[in-house]
Amino acid sequence: GGEIDHVQFANMAEAGRTPIVPAAELKAMGFSIIVYPGTLLLRIVKATSGALADLRAGALSLPPGTMNFAELTELLGLPKWRGIDDRFGKAKS
Repeated sequence: GGEIDHVQFANMAEAGRTPIVPAAELKAMGFSIIVYPGTLLLRIVKATSGALADLRAGALSLPPGTMNFAELTELLGLPKWRGIDDRFGKAKS
């Protein structure tokens, strides 16, 4: 026989059966693919639920630690895209 190439795959699901192990430890154990299938979704649902509850209550304020609109546009790279649009998106006369 010979050696069989394989990929070690770890599924780190909160409240799943597999204990959550730090990525560095999984790598040391030979895992090359690690997925976190619910991590973002669980946090997004909680944040969205809280925002909707605030709106139902007539409140429009950002919780501490939430990025503001200027930070969001910077994160998304909108200044760069505006520059590209200014340069190429408008017909020059």
